[in-house]
Amino acid sequence: VLAFGYVLATRGTWAAKGSRVLLGLILAQAAIGVVTLVLVVPMWAGLLHQAFAVVVLAHAVAHLHAIRYAVQPLRAGPVRG
Repeated sequence: VLAFGYVLATRGTWAAKGSRVLLGLILAQAAIGVVTLVLVVPMWAGLLHQAFAVVVLAHAVAHLHAIRYAVQPLRAGPVRG
């Protein structure tokens, strides 16, 4: 739910593509988790689920770093001084 809200919040900004990719990765991770449980947790599905979790975490950290240390703000506004 938070990922959907984040995609809506970044709509129209330079960070929108990264947030959509993150949402897609999270949804894929959830789908892999459901399939893993439906198959009664075979070793290959459990390992795939864990490996994909590393991919999701890596993208989330990279995206957070990109938006936290960005040269430009997410939304352009008036400069106050």
